[in-house]
Amino acid sequence: MLAAVWPRYLRSLAHILGHFPSDHTLRLALTGLHALVATAAHYGLTQCVNEAVQLLANMTGLPQTATQADLRSAQVLTKSYNRYMVLDPATPTSPLSAVAEGFSGAEQRAKLQEQEDAAVQVTQTALEFGKTYRGQIAFIALFELVERFAQAINRQGWICVLDVVRACVDADLVPRELRAIRDPTVEELWVPRVSTLRAMYAAEQRVRAGDEQRVQQGGLLSAISSFWGGSGDQQPSGRQELRWRATPEVLAGLVARSHMAVRSSAIGELGSAVSQIGESLPVFLDVLAQLFPQPPPSQPGSPADATPQSDMVPAPIDSGSKNGAEYVPSAVYFFEIAVGLVLDAPDCAPIVWPAIEASVQRMLESADTIHPFALERTVASILTMATRILESCTGHTPHQETVERMLRCLGLLRDSREQTFARVARVLSDGIARLVNTDAHMVVSVYNNWGIVRLLLKRLALVQDGCVRGAVGVFVEVVVLMRCGAVDVGAYYEDLLDTMAAFVPSDRALATTRDDAGATRDDAGATRDDVPSHMSGSEAASKLIALLYDMQDIAKAQAADAALRADSATRPSDHMHSPSTSPTTTTRHLQPEPSITSATSLPPALRSHRTTPLS
Repeated sequence: MLAAVWPRYLRSLAHILGHFPSDHTLRLALTGLHALVATAAHYGLTQCVNEAVQLLANMTGLPQTATQADLRSAQVLTKSYNRYMVLDPATPTSPLSAVAEGFSGAEQRAKLQEQEDAAVQVTQTALEFGKTYRGQIAFIALFELVERFAQAINRQGWICVLDVVRACVDADLVPRELRAIRDPTVEELWVPRVSTLRAMYAAEQRVRAGDEQRVQQGGLLSAISSFWGGSGDQQPSGRQELRWRATPEVLAGLVARSHMAVRSSAIGELGSAVSQIGESLPVFLDVLAQLFPQPPPSQPGSPADATPQSDMVPAPIDSGSKNGAEYVPSAVYFFEIAVGLVLDAPDCAPIVWPAIEASVQRMLESADTIHPFALERTVASILTMATRILESCTGHTPHQETVERMLRCLGLLRDSREQTFARVARVLSDGIARLVNTDAHMVVSVYNNWGIVRLLLKRLALVQDGCVRGAVGVFVEVVVLMRCGAVDVGAYYEDLLDTMAAFVPSDRALATTRDDAGATRDDAGATRDDVPSHMSGSEAASKLIALLYDMQDIAKAQAADAALRADSATRPSDHMHSPSTSPTTTTRHLQPEPSITSATSLPPALRSHRTTPLS
């Protein structure tokens, strides 16, 4: 009977929700809608559930395509001396630019997050949502249904739900702590605003321009010019005219109402609700993958032309990137939802990755047209997922096949432009080092995996941005496996030598030193890198030379092994164990003196890494 009458009940509830005379009537209507959806989910009437979800999504007013247009012209209200003013985040006088130029690394990220919490981003979407009490109630009711009945939502229902989430994230209505994945073993995955990225890239361009000017003018002349105010040009104030006639305080109050409604909802439980939907997970992931960062569809001849784009792909937003690509905060957020599923439950990786692999592959094939921040976050997240999978699985399982497919996708980066590859070089180098350190035998013993890692390492050798430490960590692990007979020496020896030769530092790199703070300075005294993971030229040379000595020992041991085999073939009675048949004996035989791959000289992180049994 319910299958026959639910459309009439739903239309009546929709009419009441659209024209409720009092709060009491609204509560009764929402209670009736909740009971209807619960009964429909119990009897498997998924069409009723999805019609109710679509009704609430439309009532919020957020998924309307007209509201996406004003996201390009969002304004940021900065409070100073108890008054709000509108500043262009890309100007040097804005607080975001000051933080972007004055700090780096984790400290810069923390300071930028503080600035985002203190400032207010105003869009027409946020203002309209803050005015609509009916839309706020529908928003809260929508995500309550999603949290409780996620397993009954089909593809069309998820399209409506994710369309609402997309509008919220792009309009900066979702709080920062709900837009970030917090995992105790990885760095916080933060989705910044468009204005924050604009400030970061503008500050980076100003620093680079200042460095080039100092090099052209000379140190003394540059100092005198800076002392007397440079060329006399004054920095722009960065103040903008407010787009709305209301006062900034009124606008900030409406945006605060929107934030309060979003905080009151269960949108933060979306990831946990999705992880429990069971067999419906591939349907959700298929819809989610269409919202990942993708290349612009208008470029002729690009891989995006071969695949039809979803109607849900939002309008791009200018963020001041160097390659002209567009940044969509919701696209990064949706990709991190998939990452969070794998980090929370690595056993579901063989289900999650095949559903999103095609979108990720399409993104990495067109890496030159993807926003640098989105590309960098994607590469780091893929390597983080692969590391977590290797930490949780044992033996040859479908999880390891998933890691191999992830590495094949990352191998597409070797064909990207030099500027694009340099942008992701640091996260790629550190991620590969962590992956190999987690399970070197699994990554290296599969020759296809080693081929991808080797090609990426050779490409990293061309980037002068402190990628040596991660590469040396990979070399150490491979040499250890070769010394103990875990891999075929003949198959890896020449490849390893060729890859190591690409990292031999030049004469200028050999002259670099490290100061007490960990910064690397060249012979002119200018700070080139303040990241502690950087390795100076002399350190890199000493590590590589030590590894070459170990490689020489391996070659000698291989020759001795061949001689022993020939001798045992001529004298069958004098049988001796070959060094390759006993890893423990071989290791003692090949280590007459300490080396970089001995247990006493390895760093603690490499001494304690888990390796697959070599037998």
